[in-house]
Amino acid sequence: MPTYKNQKVIFIAAPQKFTITVRGLLPRTIHYAYFEANKIDSGNIKPVNGKLGDDLLTDENGQMTFEYYYDSGLPASASSYAYFQELRASVAGTKKVVVTNINQSSLPTNYTDTSLSYAESSIGIEIYDASSSEFNTGFSEK
Repeated sequence: MPTYKNQKVIFIAAPQKFTITVRGLLPRTIHYAYFEANKIDSGNIKPVNGKLGDDLLTDENGQMTFEYYYDSGLPASASSYAYFQELRASVAGTKKVVVTNINQSSLPTNYTDTSLSYAESSIGIEIYDASSSEFNTGFSEK
């Protein structure tokens, strides 16, 4: 059996759809979703009973459900730092998702103190599976 020294194996995440339900937020308030501290583009979010890109608006009870269409989007942008961040976010595993009323390009480190309303959780990102339909076709329902 061959032995490999000092090799890194990187798993790139497959496109995936997550349905996320959040409770206990401020009622009738627009919120924003963050994945690994980076704001999720509105083109990757669809509120249930809404359309792609609609605001994430809580109901009168402070609840909302939305679909998050995750796609690693590689190859990445021009700068090496941006490439590193995109590569890091695309690696399979457990990832942090935060929903808050704060609207910034990246989540402030003190968001738990500065948010009027927030929720956080983790989601599991799976590695590419060449036999899956998403590997070849992407998200047809998006």
